[in-house]
Amino acid sequence: MQRAGHALHAVRLWRMPQVNGGPLQVLLAGAAHPVHLWSGFQTEDEAMSDLIQSYIETLTPKVTGTLRGTAKLVITGEGAVMLDETGARACDGGDPADVALIASDAVFRAILSGDQNPVMAVMGGKLKIEGSAQRALKVSEILVG
Repeated sequence: MQRAGHALHAVRLWRMPQVNGGPLQVLLAGAAHPVHLWSGFQTEDEAMSDLIQSYIETLTPKVTGTLRGTAKLVITGEGAVMLDETGARACDGGDPADVALIASDAVFRAILSGDQNPVMAVMGGKLKIEGSAQRALKVSEILVG
């Protein structure tokens, strides 16, 4: 196939599932075997995982042994973290919890750093609560403590 004086080649790309962010395989038209390339970029899912992992590392020591029941932080557009007495873990935003707190990454970071009062964030519409407001208050006390 020719276009504007240049030959076009069919290229098929796919990520090897066992290597996260690792080698890509490229199959050029007419080639018998794929060529392995190394990927130096992060996919959107991998970047999201890094953000969620940072929340897990920050929140696990705060909630371990102190939180009763379950609470879910839904970081808008990024993912969710489930909290319980054993620590923090990544979860699906649809996973059930006793209470869910929903906000942007910036709002949660401000709450965790003490720059944002969680009650004021709720009153200002920056933080939404699904479930018991009393449970949400207990969770917010743990987050800022």
